[in-house]
Amino acid sequence: MALRPVPELSLLLVTSGPIPPNPADLLDTDRFKTLVQEISETMDVLLIDSPPALAVTDPLIVAAATDAVLLVVHSDSTRVDVLERAAQSLRQAGARLAGVVINQHTARGGEGAYYYYGEYGLEKPPKAGR
Repeated sequence: MALRPVPELSLLLVTSGPIPPNPADLLDTDRFKTLVQEISETMDVLLIDSPPALAVTDPLIVAAATDAVLLVVHSDSTRVDVLERAAQSLRQAGARLAGVVINQHTARGGEGAYYYYGEYGLEKPPKAGR
């Protein structure tokens, strides 16, 4: 295993290397599951980046080998129905969904921010200092 230190971030990085003709074949092996388990036992947190959940089967295979999954969605372009399909697909693969990360969001300010939270059924976040 080739752990590469990223000192300025206090991280260790494992890169994929050359992309094989069918990455899912490599991910769907006991060797991959063992690698995930070994790294998890020695590190505080293991993050695995994968392609979009509905694009290929790789994320479903990876999800089955992890403790939890965070769905990352683009604020202005990910449709709710697509998010729901991705979540359902991951659940069917045995993944535990820990939450959603909303990426590339531009705050609209004021009550617009509250409305944005409301769209996802979330409560308005507390103001700083409370």
